[in-house]
Amino acid sequence: MRTLLSPIRRPRRLQPVADLGPYEINAGALSSAHIGLTVALRRGSNTLTGPLMNLPAKSVTKPLLVLRLGDFDAALHPATAVMIVPDGYRATITIAPARTPEPGS
Repeated sequence: MRTLLSPIRRPRRLQPVADLGPYEINAGALSSAHIGLTVALRRGSNTLTGPLMNLPAKSVTKPLLVLRLGDFDAALHPATAVMIVPDGYRATITIAPARTPEPGS
């Protein structure tokens, strides 16, 4: 039993994988170095992936940026996180059954 003044254990901090480097960046930080790399972004409950075709363009409705991923355009806020898949790696999306809450919990 914990008392009110007992120390709280801190969870272990996540460490980045050295091979991948910074794989998640803001949409506004995409540069010419990312062109041709696979980019994955979340749009609601969907994940859109594809090669980044060119630098993000300014949208008519500010402050959005338009990303061209393969055949699709996506308008994102510059602070939205996108995932960059480095060369030699692949993105895998896993589909698993949703956990249903147990009765009484």
